[in-house]
Amino acid sequence: MAVAPEKLAETLQQQLSGNAPAKPAAVAPAPEPAKALVAPPHEVDLHLEALDPTAAKAEPALSNTAILKLQLEAFEDTLSRALATNMHEIIYIHGSGNGTLRKELHKLLSRNKDIKFFEDSQKEKFGYGATLVRLK
Repeated sequence: MAVAPEKLAETLQQQLSGNAPAKPAAVAPAPEPAKALVAPPHEVDLHLEALDPTAAKAEPALSNTAILKLQLEAFEDTLSRALATNMHEIIYIHGSGNGTLRKELHKLLSRNKDIKFFEDSQKEKFGYGATLVRLK
């Protein structure tokens, strides 16, 4: 849309003299509300049945690799939320089984600088099927 030179000159003169009509303020879109960060429960059960009851009953059954991936994703999500909400400790119930999940958790925990320490948790309650994690 072209503006006539006379109109442009008049607008510029008004702006310079301070008599120009106020420009409408640019309206920024309202920011989306941030999702509230929810602390995870103190005890997190990483068994497939606890994470996704429908997946536990699904046919065909998930492969061991797919199950481990699902469990590790849940672990990483709850650990990051625990750290972000300043929890002091969290217990991961991984079961005893053949120890694959426990080994993976311990490997990831040993590399994380935000972990004070971790150890087998409440042997009388969980046996060797849970890990207590103390957070910095």
